[in-house]
Amino acid sequence: MLKMYAFWAINFMLLPVVTINGERVTNLARDYQVENFINHTTGTRGQLSEEKKDIQAFPELLRSLSIGKNGPILLPDAIFLEKISRFNRERPVTRTPFSRGSGALGFFECKKPLLAPFTKAKVFNECGKKVKLMARFSDALSEYGRGEVGHRTINSFTIRMYTDEGILDIITGTTVSIAHDPFRAAAAGHALRPNHNNIEDINSLGDWAKLVPECLLDFTMARSDYTVPNSLQAMQTLSTGRFTLINGKGQPNHVLFSLKPLTKIGYIPDEEVEWINGRIPDFYTRDLFARIERGDHPRWMLRAQIISPRREEQLDFNIFDISKIWNETDFPPIPVGVITLNENPSNFFSTIEQVALNPANLIPGIELGIKDYVTQSRNLIYRDSHLNRLGPNFFQLEVNKPKFLQSTVQDGTCRQSKGPSESNYYPSIFSNLITSEEGQILSGRFNQTTRIRRFITLYDDNYSQVTRYWDSLDKGHQTRVAKRFSADIFKMNDSARKGILNQLKRVGEKFYGKVVYYLEKLESQ
Repeated sequence: MLKMYAFWAINFMLLPVVTINGERVTNLARDYQVENFINHTTGTRGQLSEEKKDIQAFPELLRSLSIGKNGPILLPDAIFLEKISRFNRERPVTRTPFSRGSGALGFFECKKPLLAPFTKAKVFNECGKKVKLMARFSDALSEYGRGEVGHRTINSFTIRMYTDEGILDIITGTTVSIAHDPFRAAAAGHALRPNHNNIEDINSLGDWAKLVPECLLDFTMARSDYTVPNSLQAMQTLSTGRFTLINGKGQPNHVLFSLKPLTKIGYIPDEEVEWINGRIPDFYTRDLFARIERGDHPRWMLRAQIISPRREEQLDFNIFDISKIWNETDFPPIPVGVITLNENPSNFFSTIEQVALNPANLIPGIELGIKDYVTQSRNLIYRDSHLNRLGPNFFQLEVNKPKFLQSTVQDGTCRQSKGPSESNYYPSIFSNLITSEEGQILSGRFNQTTRIRRFITLYDDNYSQVTRYWDSLDKGHQTRVAKRFSADIFKMNDSARKGILNQLKRVGEKFYGKVVYYLEKLESQ
């Protein structure tokens, strides 16, 4: 009975560590949990029939060509050269960041056409229709060989919908952005990653917070419980970009998407993170795989917060600043539809890792936010990354194909198909390309006399939203956030420590005082 309870408890992940009759189980029982969890989340490589189990097929293909049984191998061994050269090239250029990820397949279903007054996008207006999608999970600091749990940074949850009008990519994360201008996005990425000696340096966080205070909301959200859920199906996220919806009359409204799990939300306690990473480094991947295999399909509600252009002018913050949030009390989310993941990929690399995501992959009725500088820049950044990783014909890979692929692109590495167009140029009377009268129209308006310069934004209000977020947490949650901040600050040198504490003091005395209290406790030990 103990063994059965331990297995189902960790398989359902009600708690990261099983308790029995209110008491923590022994290390031996925990080891048994891990063994059962791994055994039941491994998948299969296929089954051999009974009559073939004892047969050794093609034994001559198990060794290299050689001069004699123990002599030197031969360069003309074409099969060996093919196998080993192919093996050397199995890994393309990795993403920077978000290198390691997990994913699954599923569908989106619009429940009520509540976005119909705001957008003409059919996927949000055709209720009951299931739209195929894929999803990828990752975090900004993920790398192969590193545990998946406990990284205090943005965790990404990206969905790609294969709609009748084209591909729609919605990229979301557990926190806001660390920078609101693409000019310092690369520097922000370096501040979070290992230094030139390939060593993680916590001082860079304090240094960055001191000089770029817009990161404070991201740092605070990253140290909340929501960044380390006890399962991927408990992730709640908001879109990393701001967009503009266009309705049938051409009227614009700005939108921020978010994903809310339709399951009980739990998190992994700090004291268990290191243990899980040490024993089950691919914990999230295994958990997602097991849930889908047994029919416990993860589900989220896709929601949308709407701000009209007139309301935007009345607000005291830039709604297109992706280092800020739209408070749900002021802008209540509208439920759009349900996302369900119900299928594990048969080949993870081809189905998930080769995906070429881009926030600019949009459909009629949704546009890039004209004042969202970071998301606009990602149109170039993501595309350039895909060209580097996958080559110029990445859009022809199955996972990157829209329902109807039409292109006049010619040749290039890994060209796969010509597509329905009979011509390699346009316009042409020989072409079958279907054109749209709309094209891509950006709804923003600018005064032609506006100056072009690098405007300084370091002195914007980067504190009031952090204060409001802190106040929204219950006291227990505030204590855990403060402890995590103090644990990080304790490791910093005097300059970095002083810099980040000065910034936290500007957030509010309650927040600052709680962090200092736990910092002093650490120093006295």
